[in-house]
Amino acid sequence: MRVLVFEVRSRLYALPADAIRHVDEVSEVTPLPFVPRHVDGLVALGGKVLPQIDLGALLTLPGENQGPGQLLVLATGETECALRVGAAWRMLPVADADIAPVGALAGDDSGALAGDDSPDVDDSGLRDRLAGVFRHQDRSVFLLRPERIGLDGVAAASPATGHAPSVMLGEIEDGEPAAGRGAPEETLATLAVRVGKERYAFPLLRVVEVYVDDALTPLPDAPDYVAGISVLRDQPRLVISLSRLLGMPATGAETSMVATTARGLPVVFQCGALTGIRRFALSRREATGESAAGIDSFLIGDDGAVTILLEPDNLITDQAVRRLRAFLPRTRTGGESPAATPEAERRMLLVRAGTETCAIDIGGVDRVADYTPPTGLPARTGLCVGMTEIGGRVLPTADLGLAFGAALGEGAGAWVVVRTGRPDGFGLWALAVEAVERLVRIPQSSILSAPTGRLFCGVGRVGNRLVNILDVSALEGVPDNKDAPETTEERVA
Repeated sequence: MRVLVFEVRSRLYALPADAIRHVDEVSEVTPLPFVPRHVDGLVALGGKVLPQIDLGALLTLPGENQGPGQLLVLATGETECALRVGAAWRMLPVADADIAPVGALAGDDSGALAGDDSPDVDDSGLRDRLAGVFRHQDRSVFLLRPERIGLDGVAAASPATGHAPSVMLGEIEDGEPAAGRGAPEETLATLAVRVGKERYAFPLLRVVEVYVDDALTPLPDAPDYVAGISVLRDQPRLVISLSRLLGMPATGAETSMVATTARGLPVVFQCGALTGIRRFALSRREATGESAAGIDSFLIGDDGAVTILLEPDNLITDQAVRRLRAFLPRTRTGGESPAATPEAERRMLLVRAGTETCAIDIGGVDRVADYTPPTGLPARTGLCVGMTEIGGRVLPTADLGLAFGAALGEGAGAWVVVRTGRPDGFGLWALAVEAVERLVRIPQSSILSAPTGRLFCGVGRVGNRLVNILDVSALEGVPDNKDAPETTEERVA
């Protein structure tokens, strides 16, 4: 399998590459009250709001990460979270036979695998989070179990609910984790919002996404509670003002959006502010005692404050849904997409060369290494700029900047070792790039497969950016490649 190796507080860990959505830079985080120490708060990445976890704190490792660190967006089941690590290191293929059991860390016959960089498994509580250990460049790399690294207290969405969200914000538990406190009381996870001076909440499993939009498109002749239309992931969504719907005057700007569905209609509820993710004990949930429109029940907090729980399906009637559908453009909405045929996606690594961004199929990436100047050749032609040694292998090199007319030279920041797919098993090249950005998933339908240059086979779309799709097999056609020494593949050991 392929794994992503990263550093956490001077030690190396790895996760299966399939579990990592993408790698991102650390950005502003919104802290939350009453959460475990390893939860930094909420962070907005790619239009999603995710819980951010300090992996070093979760694993109770000593020391601190060097520098600002990076974020690994981890997907397990129906949930996603952002893991804060020291730095993403490189992608590696690892054979199952090379992975030693966790027992190798506890002083058994294979204990030699664990060197000075090994954590104290018994004291840190790391053992049940480890799938094994392997060696790379004379260092121990500890393979983590993705399902055991998510946020403590995150409950996977039940398939029986029919409302599994596309992004789980995380059910964050008040106070310390429940371990050692006996059986925890059953709770309800909610997204708390403020409308006027009142506290409201949506069941977390009904929330698809949250975002901010202060530029709505108004709809003439629509009901007064319809604030307008917002475009979410290239699809129009009706925005319903909670304050107007609940008969309250709006106070200040209402730019916080909660995307959900109401009676099968994809809608966005507009509110004054998102105040966090809260869990309420079911024993403190009280029925309304009357058929109040949209109000499911009352939730009593530990401070005695009352939060009103809203049920999206009860906020608007079937008659209102039929009327509201007429205001949507005749385009397929997310709620009407055929779930049985998910769109094909390509996992790609985004790299930068000057002002241009390029994407490389992750299957063609062998590793990423720090940039060191290559050894030049007597006569350089094409993109080949010399030879370099990476991981015990001497590789021909190419400067991605030359594809856009300006060599990166000393401005290069990393080597991306790529496989060109030669049938003889060789064909490794080191590609000089200015920076490695992140892993992304690009829908196949958003890729225009048309040659755009001798190294590129098309153009894809990532958010609002267009990126060049790199054809690494074309490197074999670069002059001087025949002089590159052929060396055997390095096996990860």
